[in-house]
Amino acid sequence: MLRLQDLGATQKTGHGTSQVHDASSSFLSRSHRWLPLAILAASMLVTVSFWKVLPSSFRLNEGSDYVFSYEPAARNLLAGHGFSLEDENPVTVYPPGYPLILAGIFRASQLLGVSEDASLSVFAVICMALVSMFVFLLTRMFWWTLPALIASLIWMTYPFALWLTKQPNSELPFMVVLYGGLCLFWYALSQRLPARVYCLCGLAFGLAMLIRPIAIGIGLVLSAIVWFTRRELGGLRENRQRDSAQHQRSQEHAGRRDVRGRVQRLSPGQPHTTRRYPGYG
Repeated sequence: MLRLQDLGATQKTGHGTSQVHDASSSFLSRSHRWLPLAILAASMLVTVSFWKVLPSSFRLNEGSDYVFSYEPAARNLLAGHGFSLEDENPVTVYPPGYPLILAGIFRASQLLGVSEDASLSVFAVICMALVSMFVFLLTRMFWWTLPALIASLIWMTYPFALWLTKQPNSELPFMVVLYGGLCLFWYALSQRLPARVYCLCGLAFGLAMLIRPIAIGIGLVLSAIVWFTRRELGGLRENRQRDSAQHQRSQEHAGRRDVRGRVQRLSPGQPHTTRRYPGYG
């Protein structure tokens, strides 16, 4: 179960009650708000540099799923034949998310007058940069800026991740919507945002399921996390209310003791002769 200290709980100290702030409470300070943009630019630079040093013999498209399934399905969509292949209508082997993305890329290439290969390359660079940024943001919510920078640097220079960018594949857009949904989910949970924000999280995870079916079931897991966390936060709220009521009663009791121990006049004729009564509770 999630620790309440990670969600902004309070803890008792020797000098009173102090607020425990986790890494997500402040999220990004004003002086660090440029870091996500810097990570986007750095990831794009690293990916393009990887393509430059990659031998031409390794730049071939080795994705059989793309050649035999995703690309034909996307072209059939553009031709108005629906989500289908020559021997299958509708296609049931692969989910429709990635062919829909490819159809949009092919259509944009036609409208802009650029080659499809260039459009696919630009799409891969953007996806890699977005994933690097989401890795930074998600890590920053749990820890501090330096570990988040290290995590994003490891990802953007990871050889197997860079290998994905040399050819069209469904993994990159899948990770974009999955990690983006996780960032939004944890931010909503840690900041106690209203329930409608979780609808956006569900939309992101639904898109991830349409791209790769491995995401099926993540909604159930995250819903359980929300349910257990909300229950714990509800108990925390009741404890805070009870502590606040006890603190108020103690203040009233101290006020009554102060009144009883005030300086009392002994007689109207002796205005400066006073006596202090002990303040027993």
